[in-house]
Amino acid sequence: MITIYGVEAGRLVALPGQDDRTQAPAGGPAPVWIDMLFPSEDEERFVEALLGIGIPTREDMQEIEISSRLYQEDGALFLTALVMASVPGGLAENEPVTFVLIRNILVTIRYHSPRSFGVFVDLAGRQSMGLTGGGAVFTALLEVVIDRLADILEGERLRLDGLTGMIFRIGSDDTTHKRAADLTEMLDRIGLAEDMNGKVAESLRSIERVLGFAVAPSPGTGAALQKVDLVRVKTMRQDLKSLSEYAETQAQKVRFLLDSSLGLINIRQSEIIKVFSVVAFVFLPPTLIASIYGMNFDFMPELRWQWGYPAALLAMVVSAVLPYLFFKLKGWIK
Repeated sequence: MITIYGVEAGRLVALPGQDDRTQAPAGGPAPVWIDMLFPSEDEERFVEALLGIGIPTREDMQEIEISSRLYQEDGALFLTALVMASVPGGLAENEPVTFVLIRNILVTIRYHSPRSFGVFVDLAGRQSMGLTGGGAVFTALLEVVIDRLADILEGERLRLDGLTGMIFRIGSDDTTHKRAADLTEMLDRIGLAEDMNGKVAESLRSIERVLGFAVAPSPGTGAALQKVDLVRVKTMRQDLKSLSEYAETQAQKVRFLLDSSLGLINIRQSEIIKVFSVVAFVFLPPTLIASIYGMNFDFMPELRWQWGYPAALLAMVVSAVLPYLFFKLKGWIK
């Protein structure tokens, strides 16, 4: 699907008559943004003919080399960044979005639907954002994407604070089954937090590289963004730096929570092993006594003693109770 936007009074407007892919929209504002969502081959050919450029395929966008994500071709800049989008189940995915800047027109190629794109279209359509062309749309769109990443980090911080309190509640809980269930839930939530934080950090780094490449003078294109946009780009790069540092701080907190959870699991396992060890030590002396008097030698005087059997039972009970009392006195068992 292709949606073509123009600008009126600094606001974004969708241009009519976009069902016909054989020609550019006629009348009204000039196109400044062509948004391609899951484009078909016909739609790719339409944009290629309209702008005289080659549209990268989905496989090209997946390339991880910097030279494949940031490059100049046919007088246009091709900039690919990872943008987050939510998926069912509370998870998130990082998928590439390619931004093409050419002749004051922005082209975006994407195969997923980040919420930030919808927010930007709605916001830019309701109020003037000072949009004048493709460069201004590019910077304003990335501002919304960065704001969305900041909101995700803030939400993750609140969830991590909740996880911290949950860990220490688990540690003070004496209910064994509840503690085990909570630890399992805790590890699941820590795994989700690490995944989310890692994807945010990855997206921030990719956007930083895109902005750095966009503002650098390029042979044949010059700086891709207007001077008025460079001030906004400088602010965005400062925001990206602070958000990256924040994401690293949260990554350290996630590692702390993981270490704390694993420590609680180790403590729980040690408690179980301690119980088995105490039980084994308590029954060791009675077992020794029973083994001695279970031997089949001909000469064992105690076997013919009238009180031998009660005495052996008493000795086994005493030899079991004394270690138990010793462990209890030392506080090794509750």
